[in-house]
Amino acid sequence: MKNYLILNDLKRFIYKLIENKKTMMISLGIGTFLGLVLAFTISPMYQSKGIYEVSLEDLEQKSQFSNFQQDLFNPFGTSGDPRVYKVIELLNSRDFILNFIEKYNLKRDIFAVKSYEKDTGQILYSPIVDNEGNWIRGKEPNNDATFQTFKAYYNVSYDLESGFLHISAIHYSQFKAKEWVELLVFEANELLRKIDLTNAEASIDYYKQQISESISEDLINVTTRLLEGELRKKMLANVRQDYALMPLDPAYFPDDKFSPSRLLILIFSIFLSALIGIFIIYYQILKKKFSEILRKPNE
Repeated sequence: MKNYLILNDLKRFIYKLIENKKTMMISLGIGTFLGLVLAFTISPMYQSKGIYEVSLEDLEQKSQFSNFQQDLFNPFGTSGDPRVYKVIELLNSRDFILNFIEKYNLKRDIFAVKSYEKDTGQILYSPIVDNEGNWIRGKEPNNDATFQTFKAYYNVSYDLESGFLHISAIHYSQFKAKEWVELLVFEANELLRKIDLTNAEASIDYYKQQISESISEDLINVTTRLLEGELRKKMLANVRQDYALMPLDPAYFPDDKFSPSRLLILIFSIFLSALIGIFIIYYQILKKKFSEILRKPNE
């Protein structure tokens, strides 16, 4: 009985659409037209991606302990390397991103791109900024808006199986997408290098002082080993070009667009226009019935 009622309701629903096919055709036609206009007027965006190995040294012992714990409790997977999480947190941190945007004057590339010529690689900017990227019209986006918007332009992910970092960026310009990934990796390397060099030099000075003042041979031996570790860290920071992030598959120049999907835009527009058409049809039916109810008392 229930199935019969459902089928009966479905038939009545289809009959109503057929009776008002003109309204449905107009709604679908408008929706399809607007979908096509939208699909072909939205500027395409391109994505560049790189794969990197984290080569930090300062958390090596902690990393080994974590791997031992993981092998003990879950030999079929990996909980991740603490060194990788340190780099991820840095790349996602508000201070790092805002300093990065300010250093390379990226606000106009985030908010003021008007169009991009793929053949020439030229970016045309909105008149709200001048040639130097300074805001000359309207209100300049604040730090919160800049941070949240830039976070939508790039992504950092961790492949637990391989242990490698995937860093990607999207932009209207193919050159900018590739350049952003390269610059983000460069800045992360330099910042972590600077931090480790500063810490290593302070530790070296302290250990040297302890060795010169110590009279216990055991304490001297322990301090000497610690000093050797800091000297090794300082040497690596000065020698390694890719100190924290070593490229396995560097950021590439994207030839094909990443978004938007014209087909999905068109399908969504047709679906939305169909819903609007159904709403209009049933609104007219309910309006007609309501008018008939109001007339009956008068009759």
